[in-house]
Amino acid sequence: MKCVRFAFGIGCALLLSSCDGGSGETHVFLLSQVEIVFTRGDGPIGVDIDGVSSTSSMDPGGNCGHDDFEDGIDNALLDLGLLDGPLMDFTGDPNEPLAATINSGRLTILVEATDVDSFENDDYVSLRLVRGEGEMQVGPDGPLPGQTFTETPGQTRITGRGRIRDGQLSMSLDGELNLLVNFAQAEGPVRLTNIAATSLQTAKSGERMELSGVLGGVIAIADLPPIIQLIPGTDTEEQREEGRQFASVAARLFGAFGDFDRQPNGICAGMSIALRVRAVEAFLFEDE
Repeated sequence: MKCVRFAFGIGCALLLSSCDGGSGETHVFLLSQVEIVFTRGDGPIGVDIDGVSSTSSMDPGGNCGHDDFEDGIDNALLDLGLLDGPLMDFTGDPNEPLAATINSGRLTILVEATDVDSFENDDYVSLRLVRGEGEMQVGPDGPLPGQTFTETPGQTRITGRGRIRDGQLSMSLDGELNLLVNFAQAEGPVRLTNIAATSLQTAKSGERMELSGVLGGVIAIADLPPIIQLIPGTDTEEQREEGRQFASVAARLFGAFGDFDRQPNGICAGMSIALRVRAVEAFLFEDE
């Protein structure tokens, strides 16, 4: 288990970020904002995760036939429209508890970019996502100094490569990230895979770099009904039965919009989503 501490300063002897190493520099970013994109508004609505402009009339073969948004964008959760309507009054806005989860330190994620020669144009950047533990406070100049980040033990490695063009980072990552999702105070883990981005903006903010934009990914549909089942409560048999009914409806509803990970029985076990993110550069040193 690795423990690192946030600090200010640029001393290369102590810092893991912004120091020379390999053919380029290493920069570490703290994910400070994550929002699920489930309504149309200003800005991108998703990412073309699979590089295919799919339509439901296409022969799915070993894939899942579905209608993409413009430019091949995959975001079945937006297509479902489940959270943009009357159900919102029941479940609440999932982004509010998601923000609280991040602020409380229960969803702390570092993005490590190595072999960075330039944030303007770079053909090859190595990337890694690291899930950690510990409450992270972010001030106007980035993560506050003196805080400790501890890698979550036993987590799956999430790695990949990226490319920077005109200050925009595109990337594709392999591995599985566990998100904490909350519906009406019912919370549970949801697996996110196929993490990708096509235009994360890299920009200087004071002395630090920032990343901002939209990530795409695929969530495991099977992880959602158990969370929905908890919404009515578990104190009485009546609540538990109502929860089972909710879960059954949710399984059919989400399953109908599955667009990734086709199973031998023809059911698609994954559903594409989009996350609007912001990450601020963190200067770290490893505890002795």
